[in-house]
Amino acid sequence: MSRYRIFQFCAVLVLIGLAAPLACNSSSTAESTDSANLASSKAPATTTSSRCFADKKLGIALTWLAGWHAEKSQDYELFLVPDEKSARGEVSVSLDVPDLPPHIPGFIPLNMVKNGYIDDLKKKEGNLKVAEDSVQHVTGAKADRVRSSWTEKGTGWSETALLMVHGDRVYIIRETSDDAHSAMAKAQFDKVVDSIQWIK
Repeated sequence: MSRYRIFQFCAVLVLIGLAAPLACNSSSTAESTDSANLASSKAPATTTSSRCFADKKLGIALTWLAGWHAEKSQDYELFLVPDEKSARGEVSVSLDVPDLPPHIPGFIPLNMVKNGYIDDLKKKEGNLKVAEDSVQHVTGAKADRVRSSWTEKGTGWSETALLMVHGDRVYIIRETSDDAHSAMAKAQFDKVVDSIQWIK
């Protein structure tokens, strides 16, 4: 979801006037970020043996399956790609925690977040079809799951996104892949979603 869309709905709100055990502890080979590193790179430092992300400022910890690694990204807090070179550019799993402008604390309508996300994807992909739009249970958060598909230059693509509101933040976990790598993407996405822990 674009920062512009986030700003739009939060501006409207202004006018209208669960801690869990840390998944990546100091004894593990964890990929974690402090606030300074996060602000500068929007991605954790990467080590090939690490399969864990934890950020106390963002309040979330995640783990992922072997065979993938995190790469630096200016758009996402966490951007995972397969180690397999033939799959590079065809599949990814990411975490986005958009910066929000001033708004009423604790009042972030999930439906507006979801609508903004879908609108942005439609503008980007054009012939988008929303195949799934459902409520998903995530402990400590309000969450919706959206799965969309489209065709680009004769190749089928899809994206599944878990949109969550927890505390006073929006979290978006998504997997994007071409049809040939959809099973790989789904397995990683499911693992990341199942591993969600809210931390302080």
